[in-house]
Amino acid sequence: MFLILTVSIVLASIHPADNSSLDRKTKLVKAESYYLNNDLFISEKIFKEILREPVVDEIRFNSMSRLIDIAQKDSDKNLFKEILPFLKGSDKNTTNAYDSLLYTIGKYLLQTGEYKTSINFLNLIDKKNQIYPESLYLKASGFAGLKRYSDAVFNYEILVRMRSENITKDVRDAAILGKARVYVLMKKYDLALSEYQKIDTLSQYYLRSLEETARLFVVKKDYDQALSQIETLVFINKKLYLPKDIENINEEESFSDLNLMKLKILQGYLYIDQERYDESKQVFDEIIIYYNKIKKEFNEELNRFKLSDDLTQVLSHPYKDGAPRSIMTNPDFIMFGDNESYSRAFRDWLTEKEKRRFLSDLRLYYSVLQRTKSIESKKKESILSDEEVRLVEFKNVMNAQMKDYINFLMKKINAQLDEIGLKAQLGKIDIVWRTKENQTKKIKEIQEKKQENIERIENKYRNILE
Repeated sequence: MFLILTVSIVLASIHPADNSSLDRKTKLVKAESYYLNNDLFISEKIFKEILREPVVDEIRFNSMSRLIDIAQKDSDKNLFKEILPFLKGSDKNTTNAYDSLLYTIGKYLLQTGEYKTSINFLNLIDKKNQIYPESLYLKASGFAGLKRYSDAVFNYEILVRMRSENITKDVRDAAILGKARVYVLMKKYDLALSEYQKIDTLSQYYLRSLEETARLFVVKKDYDQALSQIETLVFINKKLYLPKDIENINEEESFSDLNLMKLKILQGYLYIDQERYDESKQVFDEIIIYYNKIKKEFNEELNRFKLSDDLTQVLSHPYKDGAPRSIMTNPDFIMFGDNESYSRAFRDWLTEKEKRRFLSDLRLYYSVLQRTKSIESKKKESILSDEEVRLVEFKNVMNAQMKDYINFLMKKINAQLDEIGLKAQLGKIDIVWRTKENQTKKIKEIQEKKQENIERIENKYRNILE
């Protein structure tokens, strides 16, 4: 946070770009352009200029929404607090832009854990607005965060029962899933199961519901039902990942490789507990085959992943014409949404928190980088000011830090993959030991039975001789 604040001050002192002669609409377009090009510092500055003008209109609300987006991307709570006072005097506004702003504020507060304040803002949204159903979902999530589970269930239920052209199947299914999760937190497992079963096979949340239902059955120690859910999920994923359909897979409909492998590990160990050793061995063998395949792919693709020295282009995996891929215009897609091996690895094997941090740091670095380009071009012509020297130093430090962080993420991905492979190997070893243990028990039982028969026969003949 200190680094972000310091860089902001330096940038403002170097580029005090004057936009006073521009009308509000032109300023908004200009700020939006900077925002879309990941130059968040300049876009922030222009959006703030718009806010300082004493006009309450959609342009003002759109600017505030963008500033909150910037605060979220940069994890900058100070910027968020700086924006809120500009809401004063807007409480009676009923425009769509105002409601969208309230929604953005509520969502931001929810993500930062300020559940009560989030709910207060979401309560202000007009019920007739098309964004109202989604605001209800956020409210319910806020109540769950406050552990006011009855209120959470109530709001989810309103959303499920709502009849409105503004509510989609996805929103309604998300509410059903949220309701089920709250029942799990309340330890009302039967009610949770009833909700999970309402999510049909056409829902984008179907696979997620199968996974959570399986884990719920494990908690209830109903291992047969847990296995049934996992087997269904694994089978569906096999169908989804057929080569001919790979281009058509919706990310929401399929599991990440990491989540799927964790479920298969659980499946293997549940088979062991039921002494279904052949089936568990088959599962662990499948995981090991997968591990070897992905490990080879990682060694060939992920570990050769290389960016340009200024971190703006992917050199190791260029476009089809051989040109490097630019990251600056759309870092989300290039790093996490592409079909390249490195992108799938970052997408599937990193947490959402790690992805957000990476993108936030990358955008900050790009903003600094863009400001230093003009500075470095005039090095030979003039002496740089202290502020300019400091900014160049910041850029160099951030460059080194970003490279270290990318290396760390790649090592973590490899470590998680190795952990999956190790657990599968340990599962097979466990099968061997349990099989030997069972064999030992059987041999002991046979010997004991044999001894019993010998003693019985001896007693029988002893009685005859006597």
